[in-house]
Amino acid sequence: TGQPSVVLGGEHFFGNVTMMQCAAAPIRDVRGRLAGVLDLSSEGLAFGFDAAAVVAHYAAEIENRLLLAQVRHP
Repeated sequence: TGQPSVVLGGEHFFGNVTMMQCAAAPIRDVRGRLAGVLDLSSEGLAFGFDAAAVVAHYAAEIENRLLLAQVRHP
């Protein structure tokens, strides 16, 4: 979807990871291409915060750093 997403417990595709809580957000390069994905996972403990918002925030920070790095080194 290109958006941050959260997969909790039994929502996982494979049954052997139903104890996992995962949140992920795409990281895009300066041209808008996918450069990576920031993942935050917890085994056995539910997130006590808005995990989608956290990964979205830090992914945006990484994107900003990538942009600054490109501007400094054309």
